[in-house]
Amino acid sequence: MSEKIATLIGATGLVGGELLSLLLDDDYFKKVRILIRRPFTMNHPKLERKLVDFSDADSLLVDLDESDAVFCAVGTTLKK
Repeated sequence: MSEKIATLIGATGLVGGELLSLLLDDDYFKKVRILIRRPFTMNHPKLERKLVDFSDADSLLVDLDESDAVFCAVGTTLKK
């Protein structure tokens, strides 16, 4: 396993949840950090959760620090 850190924004959505599973299974990353707005109950030895105020840009930048790769899976739900 390498020493790389992946950061994922949007892990609680449909696409983000699938990407999170792939990242956690990938030996390329030693840690997978997710930036979330509210508590997230999934547990995994490589998972690091960061509660973030996405309207505070400085706080967001601090949480992205030391990331080797950043993945964004933020989307919107289409209304019927």
